[in-house]
Amino acid sequence: MMTDKDNMSVYHKLVEFVANKLETFTSSDIRLLAEAKNYPVLDRPSQWGNVVRSAQAANICKPLDRFEKSRYRGTNASPRLVWTRSRKVKND
Repeated sequence: MMTDKDNMSVYHKLVEFVANKLETFTSSDIRLLAEAKNYPVLDRPSQWGNVVRSAQAANICKPLDRFEKSRYRGTNASPRLVWTRSRKVKND
């Protein structure tokens, strides 16, 4: 049975929110917001990259050819791929 934390599309709204608010972002930014909003905790920290790639497949974001050090405590400043939104923000 698939749980919420196994279904990466559960996090798409978070990725879309971050993509619309920040010019560029990393999976660490998504992780921080998910934890603040009490989303299901992923089993392995490396799965946060899968969350963003899943959002890429849904045309929410796209990768840039750039890496940044993670600002997330406990990651030893590991390099993270930098992302940006792939579509324009909807005007209400």
